[in-house]
Amino acid sequence: MPPPYILEPGRRVNAWDYEFEWTSDHYTPEQLKPLIYTYDELASKALDRLDEIAAESRSSKSSPPQSNPGSEPYTDTSPPQQCPNTKATTLFSLLQSHPHDPLLSPLWTQLTTTPPWVSLPQISRGQQIIYRYLGPSIVGLTFQALLGGFGSSRISTTLSLTGGFSPRFARRRLLETFQHVLDITSSVPDITPPLGKGFISTVKVRLLHATVRRKILTMARQKPSWFDISANGIPCNDLDSIGTITAFSTMLLFIGFPRQGIYLSRQEKEDYLALWRYIAHLLGTPTAPFENISTAKIWLESLIVSEIHPSKISKQLGENMITSLALTPPTYASAEFLRAEGYWLNGPALSKALGIGRPKWWYLVLVAGQCGYFMGVSYGKKYLLPKSWEEKQIGRLKRMMREMTVREAGGREAGFEFRYVPSWKQLHNDSNSDNTIGGDEKGVGEDVEAKKRDGFRNRWTEWRNLMAAVLLLTVVGWVAWLSVRVVCRGVVGMVTR
Repeated sequence: MPPPYILEPGRRVNAWDYEFEWTSDHYTPEQLKPLIYTYDELASKALDRLDEIAAESRSSKSSPPQSNPGSEPYTDTSPPQQCPNTKATTLFSLLQSHPHDPLLSPLWTQLTTTPPWVSLPQISRGQQIIYRYLGPSIVGLTFQALLGGFGSSRISTTLSLTGGFSPRFARRRLLETFQHVLDITSSVPDITPPLGKGFISTVKVRLLHATVRRKILTMARQKPSWFDISANGIPCNDLDSIGTITAFSTMLLFIGFPRQGIYLSRQEKEDYLALWRYIAHLLGTPTAPFENISTAKIWLESLIVSEIHPSKISKQLGENMITSLALTPPTYASAEFLRAEGYWLNGPALSKALGIGRPKWWYLVLVAGQCGYFMGVSYGKKYLLPKSWEEKQIGRLKRMMREMTVREAGGREAGFEFRYVPSWKQLHNDSNSDNTIGGDEKGVGEDVEAKKRDGFRNRWTEWRNLMAAVLLLTVVGWVAWLSVRVVCRGVVGMVTR
């Protein structure tokens, strides 16, 4: 549990190794709590209507045609169709094809109406931030936004119900999340309604959240002890959604990047935040917390105080994530190194609460070397290379990252389907054993052994970081030696003058 915070204007607060000054503009946990009971009602109402339309469509297709007297009786030998209310592609198609339906029109209008505060040139610049700082972006989003995000016990509780973060499925789930990031950062046309790839995938994610919310609420009504709504709020509520967008945007800007030695200009921060504010709009998340840099930072600090309370489930999900990523392509990084990255990004206090012990010192040296490598590459591209070269490289990185991510995810694009359906097996009380949280882990042992056989010969990421650390220490040593030599010469000159 975090220490009790004294939230008074003007007082310094140290929340999970992040220190800031509390002001009257910050939000206390009591002020934020009502947001766990509000949610995206537009998507929820639309989902129910989409189910009705899908049922009507199935009914009309399966109804027998009128037969003439004396004709053969009608028989339908075609296999039954899968219920489309679990298919995000089907749901989006129905929504797109019924824009004037009274219950669907409000959602479609909200999705396709560009807010007046959106600036497409700024959105475009914000999309480039991910690729300009690709290495630190991936590390920050993975080990802080996602791994550190498990520190929210309420979000972890909802995630544990789906089983999608069991060791068997966590890596695929992470790759699907990264595919969504690639979709929304590809180009401005890709997030432009109604045909942009990023726009479509974001709407699918929004409908997926509504589907998960409805399923959990339905089961909670049947068995209230399975999911405590009074304690956890509505699943996928407004506060959790704000926290998720904050983790992918503001937290990366103010914590994730700086802890890796990357400092963005104010304009870069504003551009990147503007992109995620628009994504929040498409996801049905309140956009007020992302209006500007100052407001976003206040919300980040308020959420760190209010929402980060790791539980046993948080620890299990974090361990599942590291296990699923260890010794896998393309990096083949060891579990120890991955834990060191999580420790570096989240700090000692939160890492300990998440079950990430202090790594051995040489793994921290490797992470430091990685940060030095990222700094050299990022600042070199930014300040030393021509702008035209950077634009061409960003184009190559977009193609390379998509090809690699799709290949590692099994060779197909993420459909954002309702694949990880909540079940009664996920009884996520802290007293439960770990295997009730982990989900189906059949075959995990064989997968880990296969990773080991391939991994120890291919841990190039750690070797690269070691070389970077050696180079960095060498440079620092030379600079220190030259500085001492200059100072000594100056002192000798003064004495002998």
